[in-house]
Amino acid sequence: MTLKMNKSKIKFILKKTKEFREFDEIKNKSLKRVCKQIIHNLSITFYLLFISASLTVLVFIFSPLLVQKCTILEIYEPKTIPQPFWILLQVYCIIFGVFFPIISYDVFYMSIIILLKVRFKILNWKVGVILQGPKEEKSARNPINNWVLHHNYLLNFVAEVNNAFSTPLLLYFGIITLTLCSEALLFTETSNFSDAFRAGLYFSVGLFEFTAFYCLPGELLIDEHNQ
Repeated sequence: MTLKMNKSKIKFILKKTKEFREFDEIKNKSLKRVCKQIIHNLSITFYLLFISASLTVLVFIFSPLLVQKCTILEIYEPKTIPQPFWILLQVYCIIFGVFFPIISYDVFYMSIIILLKVRFKILNWKVGVILQGPKEEKSARNPINNWVLHHNYLLNFVAEVNNAFSTPLLLYFGIITLTLCSEALLFTETSNFSDAFRAGLYFSVGLFEFTAFYCLPGELLIDEHNQ
């Protein structure tokens, strides 16, 4: 809902990130290789999340059916609806109402942060080339003006990202934190192996998601910007 309210800002961010994926202006082969490797690592992280999240969803779906002999969601089961259809409806809601939205949001946000990191790396490289060059090049106005304009452009884009995602991230982090705490408590308190396994799996995947898609990319962006 919060993303829907910021639809215009999200469209602007998507348009700009499409430009960020182009590296044609980079003439240095080693820098271009590093930038492409960062994007490749982004794809690997996405596949890791997809696999771990898929495993979690499969455990969440089949554990109640096979172990506890009950429906997936322990809620009221209408007598007028056949149980197979009711189970399929729950599977549909879990996959398209929880699984894909979470995966999409995580990958979208991490992609923006990583692409920003790449752009700051390119800017830092350009600054380094000028500073290590001849004195005449250091004092030239055009390169300095380009640094300032490029830097201000990236800072303005960061401000747009903050405006678009600040409220959704606050709510999202609150939900993730409460979920991790609940699963950690269940894992330490339960004596049932099945419940402990599910709680440990949910906690591990949630912690991986929180760390790999939010904490680590943010830290990498801050480190690159501070350089």
